[in-house]
Amino acid sequence: MSKDKNPPQPTGEADEFSAATRELLEQQKQLFEDVVQEQNELVCRFTPDTTITFANDAYCRYYGRSREDLLGKRFIDLVPEDEREHVLLSLGELLPGKTNVHERRDITRDGRVVWLHWHRTALSEADDRITEIQAVGRDISDVKFPQEAVIAEKVKFQAIIDDQAEPIVRFTPDGERTFVNAAYCALRGRSREELVGGSIYSWHSDNFSGELKAVLDTIRPGESHLFEIFDTSGSEEGCWMQWNTRAFGDPNGEVSEYQAVGRDVTAAHRRGAVLESLNWFASNPEASQGDVLGSILDFGCAHFGLESGLVVEVRDRDCQIAYSAGASNLIQSGVAFDRDATGCGRVLDSGAPLAFGAVETSRDDFLPSFGVEPAATFIGAPLYMEDQPFGVLAFTARGEARRALGADDLEMLGLMARWVETRIASHRAYDALEQEVQRRTVAEQSLSKQVMSLQEVNEELARFAFVASHDLQEPLRQIESATSVMLEDYADLMDEEGAQFLNIAASGASRARGLITDLLKFARIGTANMQYEHCSLAKLVKEAQENLARQISEAGATITVGELPDLECEPVLVRQLFQNLISNSIKFRGEAAPSVTVDAEHRDGRWIIGVSDNGIGIDPQYAERVLEVFQRLHGKQDYPGTGIGLAICRRIVERHGGTLWLDTEYSGGSRFCFNLPEKAPDTSGEAD
Repeated sequence: MSKDKNPPQPTGEADEFSAATRELLEQQKQLFEDVVQEQNELVCRFTPDTTITFANDAYCRYYGRSREDLLGKRFIDLVPEDEREHVLLSLGELLPGKTNVHERRDITRDGRVVWLHWHRTALSEADDRITEIQAVGRDISDVKFPQEAVIAEKVKFQAIIDDQAEPIVRFTPDGERTFVNAAYCALRGRSREELVGGSIYSWHSDNFSGELKAVLDTIRPGESHLFEIFDTSGSEEGCWMQWNTRAFGDPNGEVSEYQAVGRDVTAAHRRGAVLESLNWFASNPEASQGDVLGSILDFGCAHFGLESGLVVEVRDRDCQIAYSAGASNLIQSGVAFDRDATGCGRVLDSGAPLAFGAVETSRDDFLPSFGVEPAATFIGAPLYMEDQPFGVLAFTARGEARRALGADDLEMLGLMARWVETRIASHRAYDALEQEVQRRTVAEQSLSKQVMSLQEVNEELARFAFVASHDLQEPLRQIESATSVMLEDYADLMDEEGAQFLNIAASGASRARGLITDLLKFARIGTANMQYEHCSLAKLVKEAQENLARQISEAGATITVGELPDLECEPVLVRQLFQNLISNSIKFRGEAAPSVTVDAEHRDGRWIIGVSDNGIGIDPQYAERVLEVFQRLHGKQDYPGTGIGLAICRRIVERHGGTLWLDTEYSGGSRFCFNLPEKAPDTSGEAD
């Protein structure tokens, strides 16, 4: 059985039933709308995309629009921008056939801030598809805050803040401006109506917007943040603004509003730039005096908007231009001028920057002149050197300045004067230093020549000493040998007086040969090439004792050696040093058997070595004398020797970078001390 291609058509009774149903529904809808129209609450219906399908009279009155103007429009566009996201989230949570409530802040067309309570119901088809949403709103501002108090506070706040010179703006976390004062309107060049309700980021430069967003990400309620930004949105040349931004919170601890207070700091930044430039000019070591001062003067001409910059030296009643820049051909450089006619005298007498002519801070109608027509504008500051005035830093023009000059400019001129003083003082100090360096260079060259000459003389003396000692020792040995033979082989042929004379000759020859030997040792110590080794001082003292074994034994001496360090030294010379000092202690002994002590102490990075004894001692007044060559305190018959032993000790210590001295506070004998560094001294400059 085949199916009919066309479905059965409704009968006339069905048509009548459908029409009756539609009429009944229309009547019910009209009845609903008539009832709703009489309500004071705001009632509207809209589709899921927020397109308005119905609005009662209260809704139309609230938004100040006709029903025809509202129907078909999206109601979300009537919601403030900072509330839209919350409204859409709330609608998204609405389920078919269910209701929810939502409270939000709103701003009326006349600028009133109100709070609305919305009760929304989702209408749906049989398949649970939401077709419409019905919303009923009620003004709850009297619950949130008393409207009269809000209006009064707003008026009061507006009046107080509008009187402030600083620009002030308030805005929501979403960036919507809620308040601006008159100074902010002037800064932005817009009316309050244009600014309130708009975004805080509009009519601001990109760098301001970026900096502000970074600040808002960091501050919490009750906190503030200060930042500076160069803003070019207010004028073509732009300005530096300092903004103090503070966050305000709601009862839940969330940021509800921000306030930003601005301050124009362009003058401070300009001053900083000037000081930076002046610092470079004044401290540039490679530039000449004229170039640096010329650069400062050129900079000042551009900064003050004047024709000429001058550094004027003042002497008695006259003044003379030392440096000039700008339109310098207007002023006769190098010519003397009357200090009072130029205004420099008045500046020096005042001791502070002064201005004459077309300047806000002019003192009187005096017009300075540098031999040309009087200047319409003149500013000058005194220059000092060692607290004495010597000149004036001045800027002048025949006409008015290119911009208004005031007290800030005179203060800046004073700062520039200090930099000019610094540069001139530095130049003078540099010249004096250069002359001193040249003088010292000449002196060092002369000294170097003398040192070379002395080295040559020392080398000649060393060679002479070697040759002389060799040539002198041979005849002395012959004398000793001859006198010895005569005393032994011809004693019977000589009387007592002759034998005595021969003994005197033999003794003199022996002493002379010993003296020559010691002199040769002394000379060689001063010219010897030092061969440093890491040595044990205790070992060197022991070797010195072995060399003096016979002398120690004959005198019955006792040698006590304390703990001694290991040092870098020339072992042969240091052994000789200990040997001479111990030998000296044994030689100059008293009635008791000699007792010699060698000890060491570490002090200030050096070792102090002491050799003390219980001998006859040395009067402190001879502390220096005994260390000199050929200086003896006793006769040859009492204590034999050449008088060179301690001088040799001193020379050995000095060659090691140390000092030898007699401990004048030591009692009970003598104590010689010397210090030695832990490391070998640099002897690269010594002659071999």
